[in-house]
Amino acid sequence: MRDTELDTLRRDAELHNLDTSRVRITPDDGAYLVTFPRPLIALGPWAEHVQPAGAVRCRTAAQAEETMLRGLLKLSIAERQRVRCGFVVGWDSLRINRCPLSDDELDAYRLRIGHAAKVAQLQEELTEALAAQARREAAERGAADLSARHGLTIPTVQSTEHPSLPLSGKKRPRTQRKEVNNHE
Repeated sequence: MRDTELDTLRRDAELHNLDTSRVRITPDDGAYLVTFPRPLIALGPWAEHVQPAGAVRCRTAAQAEETMLRGLLKLSIAERQRVRCGFVVGWDSLRINRCPLSDDELDAYRLRIGHAAKVAQLQEELTEALAAQARREAAERGAADLSARHGLTIPTVQSTEHPSLPLSGKKRPRTQRKEVNNHE
């Protein structure tokens, strides 16, 4: 690798405001070990071209620095795009990629994702409940069909999940309210 390429990477790192303290370079038996951090957030589809979390072994210091800068640049850009795309209005792609993430942005992103996870969980529970209801209705139709064909009486099975409450035919009495006239 030429020095000009490394200089270009250093300049890009400076322009993108990279926090190089997130990555460690340690000597390891005549070589160097570059240890990358885990992403701040789950990257989803942005994780495709990002350096994986973990360690990469390099032979020279220049190669270790290049690996560190390239990996951290890809990781930082992916994190920033994941947090900002679709939610930041009026910024061009350079500003989205180059401005460091603030704690407020990360908190707002986690709040959005937390809500989406809760909605997904509720949708899954609803799907399971509808499937259970469909199975119960199919069993009831089958029992009614057997009863109609053969005159059999099949005892109904009381569900333990949702026990039915005894209902009385009486309505609750209305509560008496004191009338207030504010226009006097």
